[in-house]
Amino acid sequence: MLSPRMCEDSQRLSRAAGSLDWKVVRWADWRVPEGLPETDLVLYAAPLFAERVSQLLPIDFPEPDDRWLTKLDASLLNRKVEATTLAEARQIKERSFFKPASFKTFRAGVYESGAELPEEDKADGDNPVLVSEVVVWESEFRFFMLDGKALTGSVYFRFGESAEGNGEWPCGEEEFALARETAERAYADCSEGLPAGVVIDTGYIQGSGWSVIEANPAWGSGLYGSEAVSVLKVLEKTAVSR
Repeated sequence: MLSPRMCEDSQRLSRAAGSLDWKVVRWADWRVPEGLPETDLVLYAAPLFAERVSQLLPIDFPEPDDRWLTKLDASLLNRKVEATTLAEARQIKERSFFKPASFKTFRAGVYESGAELPEEDKADGDNPVLVSEVVVWESEFRFFMLDGKALTGSVYFRFGESAEGNGEWPCGEEEFALARETAERAYADCSEGLPAGVVIDTGYIQGSGWSVIEANPAWGSGLYGSEAVSVLKVLEKTAVSR
């Protein structure tokens, strides 16, 4: 199932699904399409649309636990990471990287202090927030994981800029292997709170080494240079019937 929003990733997955003889249904709007099968449903869509589908159909689309990152061994983080609420984050006076852990109530990024975050009249103070020490990511990778194994992945940023060039996502074999190893180590270190099919992002912190960036729901994550058929194998494990 695809949302009404057309994007390159959804079109890639549609073609890949066709090669596997899957039926592809793109919703025309926010109502259940006629003739939709009752079982074996897989979704690729943004979180807001996934929430709507879950309201209309007896299916849940699990997301990684908000605090998963903070449960990892320090050797996999190489920076200070703290889970808090938006209300508490507003009181932080140090320059930090702030990211909404679930609801996208503000733009993730580096803020000079928590005082720059949205006021209470614009965002609920109970919303979970991750606060990290500011570091320099030399590279950032994405891996689509199934039961702890990275089936496919890709570099996507270098020093905060897109790593794409002429439709390719160039990366050396050794660099890719180290990034993938970090993702698989992270899943092995703490699988609690992670769906069977999930995305784990890793990267290289300048001066510190290979580290885990975050975990994301596979059903709503960008593909970059990942192989579409392998992504579909992961997505098969991301829809849970109620």
